[in-house]
Amino acid sequence: MIAFVLMTALVSGAFSLGVVVVVRFIEERLVSEEMHHELNNVLHEDLRLGRPPRLDSNTQFYASNSPDYAIPKRFEAFGDGFSEWVGDEQALYVYAMEINGARYLLVKDQSEFETHENALLNVVLAGFIFSILGAWGLGKLMSERVMSPVSRLARQVMHADQLQPTPPPLSTDYPDDEVGQLAKAFDSTFSQLRLFLEREQLFTSDVSHELRTPLTVIASSCELLNR
Repeated sequence: MIAFVLMTALVSGAFSLGVVVVVRFIEERLVSEEMHHELNNVLHEDLRLGRPPRLDSNTQFYASNSPDYAIPKRFEAFGDGFSEWVGDEQALYVYAMEINGARYLLVKDQSEFETHENALLNVVLAGFIFSILGAWGLGKLMSERVMSPVSRLARQVMHADQLQPTPPPLSTDYPDDEVGQLAKAFDSTFSQLRLFLEREQLFTSDVSHELRTPLTVIASSCELLNR
């Protein structure tokens, strides 16, 4: 049962970890490409034409060379490329790019996606826990069913009926499987033990009979000598 649970934990744990890694990879890859494309559009189209960036309400643009889009201090430490920032009440995607000494940032609110991602991770965690519990219950049931005939055979072997001269065979109560073969082995061993005991009893009886007459003669001779 322990081996079955450990195997299930290993497989389900690897699967759960794979789901988390894939989600993280796809999230970073797709969002990074999307934000890179949006930032290029802002730099090469909107700003070049002198119009404000055309972004949705969840996305903000910042530039180090423009007072209108000054970079907040909390975003100054982010390196180039994609980054993720998670606070107590807000989660953000940050994409930074440096061109000709000027630094540009695109910040996207991802609180809704973070909520869905956390829900997915909770589902994966719950699935992992339920798989372990299910493996434990199934392993316990299977082990009890597997060990039940072995326990019954052990009780039959220790029963007083096996001490009788002609005990009932054990193998007739079991199918021709591993337990049945074990029962046949017990039957064969008990049969050999009984034959051995019978030979010992016959030998003892013969020796007693053969020694009785010489012992009687010796006892009579000793009585005569004593007189």
